[in-house]
Amino acid sequence: KPLVALSFDDGYADFLENAIPILRDFNLPAHHNICPNLIDKGMPPWTQLLSSFLQRNAGKPVELPNAEIYKIKNKFKESDFISICEKLYALNNETRDAWINSQINQVSALKIPKLMSWGQIRECAKLGIHIGSHGMNHSNMPKIADRNVLLAEIRGSKNKIYEEIGVEPLIFAFPNGLYNSLSIQLVRESGYSIALLCNDMAASFPEGPREKFYVFSRINICRTNWKEENLRLLGFHQMLKGWIK
Repeated sequence: KPLVALSFDDGYADFLENAIPILRDFNLPAHHNICPNLIDKGMPPWTQLLSSFLQRNAGKPVELPNAEIYKIKNKFKESDFISICEKLYALNNETRDAWINSQINQVSALKIPKLMSWGQIRECAKLGIHIGSHGMNHSNMPKIADRNVLLAEIRGSKNKIYEEIGVEPLIFAFPNGLYNSLSIQLVRESGYSIALLCNDMAASFPEGPREKFYVFSRINICRTNWKEENLRLLGFHQMLKGWIK
């Protein structure tokens, strides 16, 4: 039968309340990928801040960093979120974060999901949840030009997680699934065993007995069109792209 790995991100506090009981009832293994700096600050990733902001401002126009005016639908839809995210992915991390913060500061009583504390993360680890890395700050890896800064995101998060829970993370989940050749290389050199992406690439397995580095493309179970996600899982999209070339 096909193998399935259950994967969670960001370290939200409701994971303990909602997910852990189900995982334990069905004896299901899982891993949860966190960003140490965000755990320290108690602040969720920029993508969650953006989602909360858009829901709060449904029906209102929003001025994007490039001065483009985007009108959010009266009823917030994921399409709004995805559309704006695609525009923000093209920005460097500093510009994007500054814009996100400027929008958030204009809204009072913004409902922001709570993250777990390190104590709660240690509790998850004791319950058998493998704690993986999601980078130090949930940054867009391909937009980090400085190798040392990129290494701090990748290796620094690994060291911090080990320092806090006493177990080295074996998994690195690229924030938003975005990566480039240098970031993949640094993940491998930093001692991770598995890299998680979000694209149409089929799973990559070691070619030799000495190689212990795996690359997997994740499947988003929240997507409404599960049939297309299943085709992506089977490598259909990757095959189509090969034909087009």
